[in-house]
Amino acid sequence: MLPGEFPSCSGTCNLHGNLANFRTLVSANQKGIPLIMELISIPCYWLEVVQAYMAHIQHLVEVAVRNLLRDVSMTMDGVLHASDKMDDGSVINFRVEIDSQEGSATFDFEWTSPM
Repeated sequence: MLPGEFPSCSGTCNLHGNLANFRTLVSANQKGIPLIMELISIPCYWLEVVQAYMAHIQHLVEVAVRNLLRDVSMTMDGVLHASDKMDDGSVINFRVEIDSQEGSATFDFEWTSPM
Protein backbone atom coordinates (compact mmCIF):
# COMPACT_ATOMS: atom_id res chain seq x y z
CA MET A 1 0.00 0.00 0.00
CA LEU A 2 1.41 3.41 -0.95
CA PRO A 3 1.46 6.25 1.62
CA GLY A 4 -1.23 8.24 -0.19
CA GLU A 5 -3.57 5.22 -0.09
CA PHE A 6 -3.91 5.23 3.72
CA PRO A 7 -7.03 6.99 5.06
CA SER A 8 -6.38 10.70 5.77
CA CYS A 9 -2.87 10.46 4.35
CA SER A 10 -1.62 12.68 1.54
CA GLY A 11 1.61 10.72 1.11
CA THR A 12 3.82 13.70 1.89
CA CYS A 13 3.76 16.46 4.45
CA ASN A 14 5.30 19.12 2.24
CA LEU A 15 5.58 18.30 -1.46
CA HIS A 16 7.25 21.61 -2.35
CA GLY A 17 9.83 21.17 0.40
CA ASN A 18 10.52 17.58 -0.72
CA LEU A 19 11.00 18.70 -4.33
CA ALA A 20 13.33 21.49 -3.18
CA ASN A 21 15.36 18.90 -1.25
CA PHE A 22 15.66 16.72 -4.36
CA ARG A 23 16.74 19.74 -6.44
CA THR A 24 19.41 20.47 -3.83
CA LEU A 25 20.67 16.87 -3.96
CA VAL A 26 20.80 16.92 -7.76
CA SER A 27 22.60 20.25 -7.69
CA ALA A 28 25.20 18.94 -5.21
CA ASN A 29 25.81 15.93 -7.45
CA GLN A 30 26.07 18.16 -10.54
CA LYS A 31 28.74 20.20 -8.73
CA GLY A 32 30.52 17.13 -7.30
CA ILE A 33 30.85 15.14 -10.53
CA PRO A 34 33.28 17.51 -12.28
CA LEU A 35 35.24 17.94 -9.04
CA ILE A 36 35.71 14.18 -8.69
CA MET A 37 36.58 13.93 -12.39
CA GLU A 38 39.17 16.67 -11.92
CA LEU A 39 40.63 14.88 -8.88
CA ILE A 40 40.84 11.59 -10.81
CA SER A 41 42.71 13.35 -13.63
CA ILE A 42 45.60 14.32 -11.29
CA PRO A 43 48.44 11.84 -11.99
CA CYS A 44 48.79 10.59 -8.39
CA TYR A 45 45.00 10.33 -7.78
CA TRP A 46 43.67 7.90 -10.36
CA LEU A 47 40.24 6.31 -9.94
CA GLU A 48 41.33 3.41 -7.71
CA VAL A 49 43.13 5.77 -5.30
CA VAL A 50 40.11 8.09 -5.03
CA GLN A 51 37.79 5.11 -4.48
CA ALA A 52 40.13 3.74 -1.78
CA TYR A 53 40.08 7.10 0.03
CA MET A 54 36.27 7.20 -0.22
CA ALA A 55 36.02 3.69 1.25
CA HIS A 56 38.41 4.68 4.04
CA ILE A 57 36.28 7.73 4.90
CA GLN A 58 33.11 5.59 4.92
CA HIS A 59 34.80 3.09 7.24
CA LEU A 60 35.93 5.86 9.64
CA VAL A 61 32.40 7.29 9.73
CA GLU A 62 30.95 3.84 10.43
CA VAL A 63 33.40 3.30 13.32
CA ALA A 64 32.59 6.75 14.74
CA VAL A 65 28.81 6.15 14.59
CA ARG A 66 29.15 2.69 16.14
CA ASN A 67 31.25 4.17 18.97
CA LEU A 68 28.67 6.92 19.48
CA LEU A 69 25.88 4.32 19.65
CA ARG A 70 27.88 2.32 22.21
CA ASP A 71 28.36 5.45 24.33
CA VAL A 72 24.66 6.34 24.09
CA SER A 73 23.65 2.78 25.04
CA MET A 74 25.70 3.08 28.25
CA THR A 75 23.94 6.27 29.34
CA MET A 76 20.41 5.36 28.22
CA ASP A 77 20.24 1.62 29.02
CA GLY A 78 20.25 0.85 25.29
CA VAL A 79 16.66 1.94 24.57
CA LEU A 80 15.52 5.38 23.48
CA HIS A 81 11.94 6.33 22.77
CA ALA A 82 9.99 9.42 21.92
CA SER A 83 6.46 10.31 20.94
CA ASP A 84 5.09 13.42 19.27
CA LYS A 85 2.07 14.60 17.32
CA MET A 86 2.05 16.24 13.93
CA ASP A 87 -0.12 19.24 13.04
CA ASP A 88 -2.92 16.97 11.79
CA GLY A 89 -2.96 14.97 15.05
CA SER A 90 -1.22 11.89 13.67
CA VAL A 91 1.17 10.30 16.14
CA ILE A 92 4.85 9.54 15.68
CA ASN A 93 6.13 6.87 18.07
CA PHE A 94 9.81 6.21 17.73
CA ARG A 95 11.84 3.57 19.55
CA VAL A 96 15.53 2.83 19.07
CA GLU A 97 17.12 -0.24 20.58
CA ILE A 98 20.91 -0.09 20.62
CA ASP A 99 23.11 -3.18 20.66
CA SER A 100 26.06 -2.08 22.81
CA GLN A 101 28.26 -4.94 21.57
CA GLU A 102 27.77 -4.31 17.84
CA GLY A 103 27.27 -0.57 18.06
CA SER A 104 24.18 -1.01 15.91
CA ALA A 105 20.60 0.19 16.27
CA THR A 106 17.14 -1.10 15.43
CA PHE A 107 14.55 1.58 14.68
CA ASP A 108 10.90 0.82 15.43
CA PHE A 109 7.95 2.95 14.28
CA GLU A 110 5.36 0.23 14.95
CA TRP A 111 2.84 2.38 16.82
CA THR A 112 3.13 5.39 14.50
CA SER A 113 0.18 6.67 12.46
CA PRO A 114 0.12 5.52 8.80
CA MET A 115 1.49 8.79 7.41
